[in-house]
Order: sequence, then C-alpha cells, then structure tokens
Amino acid sequence: MFDLDGFENHEFHRRTKRVRVEALAPFFDEKAVPEFEVRGLTSDELHGAMDAGATAKNLGAVVKAIATNKEQVNEIRAAIGLSEDTPAEVRKRIEMLVHGSVEPKLTHRSAAKLAENFPIEFMQLTNEITELTGLGASMEKPEADSP
Repeated sequence: MFDLDGFENHEFHRRTKRVRVEALAPFFDEKAVPEFEVRGLTSDELHGAMDAGATAKNLGAVVKAIATNKEQVNEIRAAIGLSEDTPAEVRKRIEMLVHGSVEPKLTHRSAAKLAENFPIEFMQLTNEITELTGLGASMEKPEADSP
C-alpha cells in the first residue's frame, strides 16, 4: 500500500550534478576545476521548456503584428533575444539550461551564447539536466557545501 501521508509530508530535493566542461576552462579561475553544477527540473520547468519552441513562434507572430516595418521587427526580436532561425529543440534546451543551471546560474543570453559557441558542452549540460529530471526528486537532503 502506498503511504500517501508520508509522501505528502516528505521534503524532496532537486538532484544536482557537477559536470566538467574542459573547453570552457579559460573562463574559470586558474586553479578552479572547469565544471558547472546543474539540477533536475520541476514539472513546470520541464513543460515550459518543452513549450519554448511554440512560445517563441507565437511571440514572433505578435512581434510581426505590432511592428510597422521589417527593420522594427528585427529590432524587437534582437531586443528580446528571438531569432527565427533558432530550432525549437535548441530553444527548449536553452530554457532547460536557464532553469537547471545552479553554478554558474545562466541567463537566457548566456545560455544562448553557450549554445552558439560551445554546442557540445551545451548538449552535455542539457543531457545531464534531462537525466537528473528523469530520476525525479531526491528523498535525501543535499550535503552541505564544504567551507
């Protein structure tokens, strides 16, 4: 029998993992290990990421509707980081990385720049986020960081 009371009262934690990104070593302090910390996503975050392609397409239609000319369309798209050329899968993974990055905490702009310039590391990080998400939340408290 499922312990519904125990389940509802349990405190769950997002799973995390440190992922080495050797190609990004020049952007870390000299003695630092070149790694990012990522975590699994919540259901809302995952589904928001999965909808990112459609959301961007709909937003693009709104931009076209409110802009008065092609130049203004391009200016608005640039201002909000929207490109017609970005595949839906990449948009999804950018959203995953924004929500799933712990250290460093990435913005949409930094995640998009990482995707553009380091596509293998971008895929590696988002694949780890996918794996952590698939494992579900952890029932154990995360270990405290060492001083």
